[in-house]
Amino acid sequence: MLALLLASILAAPILASPTPFQQQNTNDITFTPGPGLPSLESLNLTAAELIHSATQTNELEKRFSAAAFSSQSLQSRQGSHDLVPKCIGANYGEVTGIQACALYLSNPPVGSLPCDAPTSGNIIELCSLERKRVRSVITTRFRPFFESDGKISCFDAALAVFAILKDCTGGCDGDLCFARGEAFAGGAAVTVYAWGNGNRLM
Repeated sequence: MLALLLASILAAPILASPTPFQQQNTNDITFTPGPGLPSLESLNLTAAELIHSATQTNELEKRFSAAAFSSQSLQSRQGSHDLVPKCIGANYGEVTGIQACALYLSNPPVGSLPCDAPTSGNIIELCSLERKRVRSVITTRFRPFFESDGKISCFDAALAVFAILKDCTGGCDGDLCFARGEAFAGGAAVTVYAWGNGNRLM
């Protein structure tokens, strides 16, 4: 009897325990808008469509054209020095995720909405997108040493993100490329940050 039991155990297939990577569907995309901002569903968009637009080479360039930079409404809100980013900050976000957030924040129904930074100094998360286990985040924070109410539009915030993407992208790991940085908006009274949970070094 014991010999039969041992034989059946040895004959059974050996199943490796699934690793966390195997358990996770890397095609999953989790998108979270900031407080009070519209959902993708209300914009008739899906996260997959947003990612697809973000991967189109000229999509951001078209959205933030020279006309957008020189528009009267933008000039009245932003100083010329605002769009000089610093490539510093917390961990890295993933470029496509950051691009997708910039596209969302500049989407015409969203871009005209307020993306204000409260004068309390609290950090506000405007957008986050997670794909392939990397979470990318856009946040804002008020700079109290400037005389301002911290009010900016979501388009202003997206424009700062675009500036970060232009200057602060870095190394890649396979098909994932990374970026992090900060830029001013709203007459330098608000800092916009692009970052994430990646640890890729440039």
